[in-house]
Amino acid sequence: MAIDIFMSVGRASTDSQEDFIKAIEDLLQNDGLSPRAVGRNEFSSKQPLQFIQELMQKCKGTVIIAFERLYVAEGEEKRGSSQAKTIKSAILPTVWNQIEASMAYVLGQPLLVIVEEGSRNEGLLEAGYDWYVMKVKVDPYSLNTKEFRGVFSDWVQRVKTFNDYQEKRKKELPSELDFSNIKMHELFSLLTFGQLWKAILAIGTIITASYYFGVFMTKYVLK
Repeated sequence: MAIDIFMSVGRASTDSQEDFIKAIEDLLQNDGLSPRAVGRNEFSSKQPLQFIQELMQKCKGTVIIAFERLYVAEGEEKRGSSQAKTIKSAILPTVWNQIEASMAYVLGQPLLVIVEEGSRNEGLLEAGYDWYVMKVKVDPYSLNTKEFRGVFSDWVQRVKTFNDYQEKRKKELPSELDFSNIKMHELFSLLTFGQLWKAILAIGTIITASYYFGVFMTKYVLK
């Protein structure tokens, strides 16, 4: 059975971009992976972030395909400041690449980042984080290089390892959890993003309420 992969990619506006996306989709499918991309083969009436979150939680890895969305022939960064500098021929991908890369990282998924050559180095699409950023030409032939094939194969293997681990955890979890014996970090690992935030807020509310109750008891009751 194919392993679901979240594919973060903007809408293609040129034939070369569409050909590039299809070539990556073919690579994924040939390795037993099923690419799922919002606005391409996945659609919903829900709020975008909510739908992306739910979809990503069903996937076992994420591939970021960042290519030109906006081209700046000439501009100025930090305009009006002493650090102002001129920008020329800057390529900017869709901001959703940044958002979805950060969400995949929080989920701990194996992350493959493919960025068009000449793109502006910023955010999670620049080198120096916990993943390797491949700068390539938006051309199917650029996927045949030794470097790309090596990085891609390594990522595919990590995706399969991550999937095996997730499947093993599912089998090990009892149908009815005994929360008296489960550790706090194990409990949090079972929660979704939304559930985790609600749990944190609930704990914070309890701590705050307990503090003020203690102050009240000390000041007015125990005196």
